[in-house]
Amino acid sequence: MLNRWLSSGGLLATKIPATPYPDDRYQTKLAWWDRRTFANHADPKQLSLFFAEQKELASRVDDTGEVAAAAGPMR
Repeated sequence: MLNRWLSSGGLLATKIPATPYPDDRYQTKLAWWDRRTFANHADPKQLSLFFAEQKELASRVDDTGEVAAAAGPMR
């Protein structure tokens, strides 16, 4: 699962040991995304999908910062 997260530009914390969470069967590792450098580490296809999604989201925000409904009025 970790490789999927890392393909989008995440970095693995190498100096922080894995944690047995939620129990000893698991070795949870810390990953994070640096907004300034994630594009340097992301798989090109994932990066393209990210920017396409950002463009779509930006088109739904009006000048006041309000988000337009994606599928008609909310009920």
